[in-house]
Amino acid sequence: MYKLVIISVNSPIIMGIYANKCNKPTLLYMINIEGKISEIMPLLFNYIISNKIHHNIEKTSTQKCVLKECKANVNLAKEYNVNIDKVDSTKDTKEIKQVDFSVVEALQCLTNFSDIESIYYARGVGSLSAIKLTHIFLHTISLSLNIPIYATNSFYFTDNNEIKAFANMSFFLNQDSKTIKDDEKNCIQLSKSISPSTHFTLPNILIENDFCESCTPLYITPVI
Repeated sequence: MYKLVIISVNSPIIMGIYANKCNKPTLLYMINIEGKISEIMPLLFNYIISNKIHHNIEKTSTQKCVLKECKANVNLAKEYNVNIDKVDSTKDTKEIKQVDFSVVEALQCLTNFSDIESIYYARGVGSLSAIKLTHIFLHTISLSLNIPIYATNSFYFTDNNEIKAFANMSFFLNQDSKTIKDDEKNCIQLSKSISPSTHFTLPNILIENDFCESCTPLYITPVI
Protein backbone atom coordinates (compact mmCIF):
# COMPACT_ATOMS: atom_id res chain seq x y z
CA MET A 1 0.00 0.00 0.00
CA TYR A 2 1.11 3.54 -0.75
CA LYS A 3 0.98 6.92 0.94
CA LEU A 4 0.27 10.02 -1.08
CA VAL A 5 1.56 13.54 -0.38
CA ILE A 6 0.15 16.49 -2.30
CA ILE A 7 0.92 20.21 -2.38
CA SER A 8 -1.95 21.97 -4.12
CA VAL A 9 -2.00 25.51 -2.75
CA ASN A 10 -1.25 27.06 -6.12
CA SER A 11 -0.04 25.99 -9.54
CA PRO A 12 1.99 23.85 -10.03
CA ILE A 13 0.62 20.86 -8.12
CA ILE A 14 3.23 18.51 -6.66
CA MET A 15 2.25 14.91 -5.90
CA GLY A 16 4.45 12.26 -4.34
CA ILE A 17 3.87 8.52 -3.94
CA TYR A 18 5.59 6.92 -0.94
CA ALA A 19 6.27 3.23 -0.34
CA ASN A 20 7.35 1.62 2.92
CA LYS A 21 11.05 0.78 2.89
CA CYS A 22 12.25 -0.73 6.18
CA ASN A 23 9.13 0.76 7.81
CA LYS A 24 10.06 4.22 6.52
CA PRO A 25 7.72 5.76 3.92
CA THR A 26 10.16 6.62 1.12
CA LEU A 27 9.51 8.71 -1.98
CA LEU A 28 9.05 6.39 -4.94
CA TYR A 29 7.50 8.65 -7.60
CA MET A 30 6.99 12.40 -7.93
CA ILE A 31 5.12 14.48 -10.47
CA ASN A 32 5.14 18.28 -10.72
CA ILE A 33 2.40 19.49 -13.02
CA GLU A 34 1.22 22.98 -13.94
CA GLY A 35 -2.31 24.07 -14.83
CA LYS A 36 -5.64 24.97 -13.30
CA ILE A 37 -6.21 23.29 -9.93
CA SER A 38 -9.84 22.55 -10.82
CA GLU A 39 -8.71 20.55 -13.87
CA ILE A 40 -5.46 18.96 -12.69
CA MET A 41 -6.65 17.62 -9.32
CA PRO A 42 -9.44 15.41 -10.78
CA LEU A 43 -7.10 14.33 -13.58
CA LEU A 44 -4.43 13.11 -11.16
CA PHE A 45 -6.82 11.23 -8.90
CA ASN A 46 -8.73 9.76 -11.82
CA TYR A 47 -5.62 7.87 -12.89
CA ILE A 48 -4.85 6.67 -9.38
CA ILE A 49 -8.34 5.71 -8.23
CA SER A 50 -9.77 4.30 -11.46
CA ASN A 51 -6.49 2.50 -12.26
CA LYS A 52 -7.31 2.89 -15.95
CA ILE A 53 -5.53 4.43 -18.91
CA HIS A 54 -7.77 6.75 -20.89
CA HIS A 55 -6.73 6.68 -24.54
CA ASN A 56 -8.25 10.08 -25.29
CA ILE A 57 -6.22 11.79 -22.57
CA GLU A 58 -3.34 12.94 -24.76
CA LYS A 59 -5.28 15.72 -26.46
CA THR A 60 -7.08 17.00 -23.37
CA SER A 61 -4.17 16.74 -20.93
CA THR A 62 -1.72 18.65 -23.11
CA GLN A 63 -4.27 21.44 -23.35
CA LYS A 64 -4.88 21.55 -19.61
CA CYS A 65 -1.52 20.85 -18.01
CA VAL A 66 2.24 21.00 -18.46
CA LEU A 67 4.66 18.53 -16.89
CA LYS A 68 7.40 20.52 -15.16
CA GLU A 69 9.21 17.65 -13.46
CA CYS A 70 8.97 13.92 -12.93
CA LYS A 71 11.30 11.87 -10.71
CA ALA A 72 11.46 8.32 -9.41
CA ASN A 73 13.42 6.12 -7.05
CA VAL A 74 14.27 3.50 -9.65
CA ASN A 75 15.57 0.88 -7.22
CA LEU A 76 12.46 1.15 -5.07
CA ALA A 77 10.28 1.05 -8.17
CA LYS A 78 11.84 -2.29 -9.11
CA GLU A 79 11.03 -3.68 -5.66
CA TYR A 80 7.38 -2.74 -6.18
CA ASN A 81 7.28 -3.94 -9.80
CA VAL A 82 6.72 -0.45 -11.20
CA ASN A 83 8.21 -0.22 -14.68
CA ILE A 84 9.93 3.14 -15.20
CA ASP A 85 12.22 2.80 -18.20
CA LYS A 86 12.87 6.44 -19.16
CA VAL A 87 15.35 7.48 -16.50
CA ASP A 88 18.04 9.93 -17.61
CA SER A 89 21.04 8.74 -15.60
CA THR A 90 23.36 11.22 -17.32
CA LYS A 91 21.64 14.15 -15.61
CA ASP A 92 21.14 12.71 -12.14
CA THR A 93 23.25 10.16 -10.30
CA LYS A 94 21.26 10.42 -7.06
CA GLU A 95 18.87 7.77 -5.76
CA ILE A 96 15.92 9.88 -6.92
CA LYS A 97 16.39 10.24 -10.67
CA GLN A 98 14.84 12.40 -13.36
CA VAL A 99 12.38 10.56 -15.60
CA ASP A 100 12.08 11.59 -19.24
CA PHE A 101 8.31 11.17 -19.47
CA SER A 102 5.80 13.09 -21.52
CA VAL A 103 2.84 14.45 -19.56
CA VAL A 104 0.72 11.54 -20.78
CA GLU A 105 3.28 8.93 -19.73
CA ALA A 106 3.69 10.57 -16.32
CA LEU A 107 -0.05 10.45 -15.75
CA GLN A 108 -0.33 6.87 -16.97
CA CYS A 109 2.37 5.80 -14.51
CA LEU A 110 0.02 6.83 -11.69
CA THR A 111 -2.13 3.78 -12.48
CA ASN A 112 0.53 1.72 -10.68
CA PHE A 113 -0.40 3.31 -7.35
CA SER A 114 -4.13 2.73 -6.90
CA ASP A 115 -3.69 1.12 -3.49
CA ILE A 116 -3.56 4.37 -1.47
CA GLU A 117 -3.84 3.92 2.29
CA SER A 118 -3.50 7.56 3.43
CA ILE A 119 -3.17 11.10 2.09
CA TYR A 120 -0.99 13.91 3.49
CA TYR A 121 -1.42 17.44 2.21
CA ALA A 122 -0.63 21.15 2.57
CA ARG A 123 -3.74 22.92 3.89
CA GLY A 124 -2.42 26.42 3.12
CA VAL A 125 -1.37 29.16 2.92
CA GLY A 126 -1.63 29.93 -0.76
CA SER A 127 -4.30 30.77 -3.31
CA LEU A 128 -7.72 30.95 -1.61
CA SER A 129 -9.46 29.18 -4.49
CA ALA A 130 -6.78 26.47 -4.67
CA ILE A 131 -6.97 25.82 -0.92
CA LYS A 132 -10.76 25.64 -1.01
CA LEU A 133 -10.87 23.30 -4.02
CA THR A 134 -8.18 21.06 -2.53
CA HIS A 135 -10.06 20.87 0.78
CA ILE A 136 -13.36 19.92 -0.89
CA PHE A 137 -11.77 17.42 -3.25
CA LEU A 138 -9.61 15.61 -0.69
CA HIS A 139 -12.36 15.41 1.90
CA THR A 140 -14.71 13.98 -0.74
CA ILE A 141 -12.10 11.35 -1.61
CA SER A 142 -11.54 10.61 2.07
CA LEU A 143 -15.23 10.15 2.87
CA SER A 144 -16.19 8.21 -0.25
CA LEU A 145 -13.22 5.81 -0.23
CA ASN A 146 -12.53 5.74 3.52
CA ILE A 147 -8.97 7.01 3.11
CA PRO A 148 -7.65 8.96 6.12
CA ILE A 149 -6.16 12.39 5.45
CA TYR A 150 -3.59 14.34 7.46
CA ALA A 151 -2.43 17.93 7.11
CA THR A 152 0.35 20.39 7.72
CA ASN A 153 0.95 23.89 6.36
CA SER A 154 2.67 25.03 3.17
CA PHE A 155 5.77 26.37 4.95
CA TYR A 156 6.65 22.78 5.87
CA PHE A 157 7.57 22.13 2.23
CA THR A 158 9.92 25.09 1.71
CA ASP A 159 13.10 26.43 3.28
CA ASN A 160 11.83 29.95 2.72
CA ASN A 161 9.56 31.77 5.17
CA GLU A 162 7.78 33.54 2.30
CA ILE A 163 4.98 32.13 0.14
CA LYS A 164 3.46 34.06 -2.75
CA ALA A 165 -0.10 35.28 -2.06
CA PHE A 166 -1.39 37.56 -4.84
CA ALA A 167 -0.25 40.59 -6.86
CA ASN A 168 2.87 41.90 -5.04
CA MET A 169 1.90 40.39 -1.68
CA SER A 170 3.27 37.33 0.15
CA PHE A 171 2.64 35.37 3.33
CA PHE A 172 5.47 35.41 5.88
CA LEU A 173 5.98 32.96 8.75
CA ASN A 174 7.19 34.80 11.85
CA GLN A 175 8.23 31.91 14.06
CA ASP A 176 10.87 29.17 14.08
CA SER A 177 8.42 26.29 14.40
CA LYS A 178 6.63 25.30 11.21
CA THR A 179 3.70 23.77 13.05
CA ILE A 180 0.75 26.18 13.05
CA LYS A 181 -2.28 25.67 15.29
CA ASP A 182 -5.63 27.18 14.37
CA ASP A 183 -5.42 29.67 17.26
CA GLU A 184 -1.89 30.75 16.29
CA LYS A 185 -2.54 32.20 12.83
CA ASN A 186 -1.08 35.53 13.94
CA CYS A 187 2.34 34.00 13.31
CA ILE A 188 1.60 34.44 9.58
CA GLN A 189 1.74 37.96 8.20
CA LEU A 190 0.56 39.25 4.82
CA SER A 191 3.04 41.85 3.53
CA LYS A 192 4.70 43.14 0.38
CA SER A 193 6.72 40.48 -1.41
CA ILE A 194 10.48 40.33 -0.97
CA SER A 195 11.31 37.17 -2.93
CA PRO A 196 7.97 36.04 -4.39
CA SER A 197 9.22 32.89 -6.14
CA THR A 198 8.32 29.94 -3.87
CA HIS A 199 9.95 26.56 -4.41
CA PHE A 200 8.19 23.62 -2.76
CA THR A 201 9.93 20.26 -2.33
CA LEU A 202 8.75 16.88 -1.10
CA PRO A 203 10.73 15.12 1.66
CA ASN A 204 12.55 11.95 0.68
CA ILE A 205 11.32 10.27 3.89
CA LEU A 206 7.75 10.98 5.02
CA ILE A 207 7.58 11.80 8.73
CA GLU A 208 3.92 11.13 9.39
CA ASN A 209 3.88 12.70 12.86
CA ASP A 210 4.70 16.07 11.29
CA PHE A 211 1.22 16.12 9.75
CA CYS A 212 -0.52 16.95 13.00
CA GLU A 213 -2.48 20.06 12.07
CA SER A 214 -6.22 20.39 11.62
CA CYS A 215 -7.53 19.15 8.25
CA THR A 216 -9.15 22.53 7.60
CA PRO A 217 -8.12 25.27 5.16
CA LEU A 218 -5.51 27.66 6.54
CA TYR A 219 -7.02 31.01 5.54
CA ILE A 220 -5.23 34.21 6.52
CA THR A 221 -7.24 36.59 4.37
CA PRO A 222 -11.06 36.48 4.39
CA VAL A 223 -12.72 33.85 2.19
CA ILE A 224 -14.65 35.40 -0.71
